[in-house]
Order: sequence, then C-alpha cells, then structure tokens
Amino acid sequence: MRTTDIHTALFYENKWLSFKEKSSISQGNRILVKSLKSDLIDRRSAITKEEAYRKQFDDLKIIQKASEQSDAFEYSYALPPGSPLWQIIQRKKLNLEERLFLAKNLIHIVLSFHKRKLLFYDLSWDIFWYDELDQNLYLLDATMVTPIDQLETRYNVFLMIDSNMYTISPEQTFQSSSIPDIRSNYYSLAIILYALFTGEKPFKGDDRVSIIHKHLSQLPKAPHLVQGDLNIILSNFIIKLLSKNPNDRYQSALGLSNDFNLISDHILNGTSLEDFELGRNDFPLKFTMPDNVFIREDIINKLIEHSEGINAAEKNIVLLQGEEGADSDSIINQFLRLLNYDTYYIGSGKYTLENNLPY
Repeated sequence: MRTTDIHTALFYENKWLSFKEKSSISQGNRILVKSLKSDLIDRRSAITKEEAYRKQFDDLKIIQKASEQSDAFEYSYALPPGSPLWQIIQRKKLNLEERLFLAKNLIHIVLSFHKRKLLFYDLSWDIFWYDELDQNLYLLDATMVTPIDQLETRYNVFLMIDSNMYTISPEQTFQSSSIPDIRSNYYSLAIILYALFTGEKPFKGDDRVSIIHKHLSQLPKAPHLVQGDLNIILSNFIIKLLSKNPNDRYQSALGLSNDFNLISDHILNGTSLEDFELGRNDFPLKFTMPDNVFIREDIINKLIEHSEGINAAEKNIVLLQGEEGADSDSIINQFLRLLNYDTYYIGSGKYTLENNLPY
C-alpha cells in the first residue's frame, strides 16, 4: 500500500517510541505508525501487553493495531476520525461544556490505569486523540506504562525516557527529594487540564532546562487569571494537582474524581460552589512512608566517587550490605537519581538471606 506523510500535529518522539500519522493515497485511510526503540524495553512484550490492556479496558478506547513490520518494529494502527488532542486545545473552539466532558474522560482514562495498578511513564497530550463530532477520546499508546509494584526497579526509566518537557512532573526530573508515583501522573494530568481550560501551557519556552526549572521552582499563573470566565474552584482544583510537593496534591483517585465531578456538576447546573472544600474526601488508600527520608550522604558520596573512576567499556559491580530496615533501598535510589545516564548503563537488584541461601 502506497503511503505518504500528511501534515498534521500528530508527531511525537521520546527515547521509548516515536509515532506519526500517515495517510493512504489509494484507500484514503488514516493510520498511525508507531516505532518502538530497544534501549529501554522489550518491544514485542510491550506490544503484547498493550493488546492485552486494550481487551481488558473494554470501557476505554485504545486504538487497535492493524499490522506490523517485525524487522523494523514498526506497527500500524487505524486512526478514527478526529485530531490530536494538542491540536484540539490550540484551536480553542470547544465550549465550556465540551471541555468539562473532555476533562472527565481524560481523568477517567488515567484513573482506570491506576485502578489496575498501572502508572504512565510519559503522560502528555501527545498520547490522546479526540473525535469532536462523536465526542470520543482515544488513547494512542499503552506501552509506556509500568506496574506500580515494579516501580522501585524502574525509576531509571523515568529519567532516561526523555518525557515531554511540558507535562513532566517535578519528581520525574529526579532533581527533587520525591520519587515518582501515581501522584506524578496527577501533576501531568493537571498540565493537560490547565491547557484544556486556558488554551495555554502553564510554562512556556523552548528550552528543556528552563522548562524543567519552572516545574521545580515556579508556580504557574492561576487558570482563572488566564481565562477570566473560568470558575475559580475549578481553577483551584487544577492548582492543587500542580503542587510541587506530591503530598499537597490529591492522594487518591476517589478524592480527585469526586471533587472534579462535583465541581463539574455545579458548573453545568449553575449552582454555587462558595463553601466547597477541595480534598475533603481525599484519603490515601494505603499508608506510605515519606519519600524524603534521611539518607546516608557519606555512602552516597562513596558510590559517586567510585562511579566517576570507571573508565569507558569497564564493567563494575558494587555490593551494599545492610541489616533489614537499614533503608539501603533509599540509598540506592538516591544514588541512581544522581547518575548521568548518557555515560552509564546500570542495573540494580537486591537479595536477602533465607536459610543461608540468597533469593
């Protein structure tokens, strides 16, 4: 089948994958061509899991794979009518009711993955496609997710994936004291909602270092000050999700979704929200230790000193021994955040002794 590139806003690339739209001249089909890269993932496994998610998430619209070129690890997907989400946002043609409907669907997709204990590595407007006519929101990629219970062994992927700089959370930069979790997705979701309701990115610029610095240290202008007619409670809801400290964001899917649904209903019904308290029904579903625990800086410094002495093409192994409860995991995680992954390839693991046998 003869194809040619068409000029749309649908093009995205990071160190995990790239995708773009192509059209078929002969049949008039619109297709998405996705190329998976080998540095971070098992490509066949990622596609197999994506297909499984598409079948499991029968209430979500995840585009379906049509064909593949196994030699190049390129996969074709049939695109439904519609446009890339960022293109929809830039047009600024949706009315408030349509934006609330779209926001509700965005929240539903993200929280549906969280409900199944899955976390997005790179949650941005680039992985969504919207059909304005039928009001259908599609997810363009479900390979860039990880089981939450495997997160501790996958922290380095957040650093290496080169996520969308406009929607990356502070903790995904590994320049904050916090570590990524589902609340990181809440922050990225808030960036998308900010743009949806204002038509603008909260942090502007083209320089990645500058934008990441803003994520870490600057508060964006409140959405209702950008879009003058926006409900202030909805604006505060978005700002809460954009808190630099994950502990100041929503802590549960229930709290987040309940608040948004109540705010949306009040806005659509024209009723007052003056006494509305954000997060009043938001409680963590499980107890978690603070992620900015005390770290042994002397050990960190020794590990850094050792890594800096490694020459190109050398292979090294370091063993860190500690009693159970000594928090060696936090030491290793902090060390991994400080590494330059353009210089090193690194893997980590752990074992304990059981009847004198490591496992």
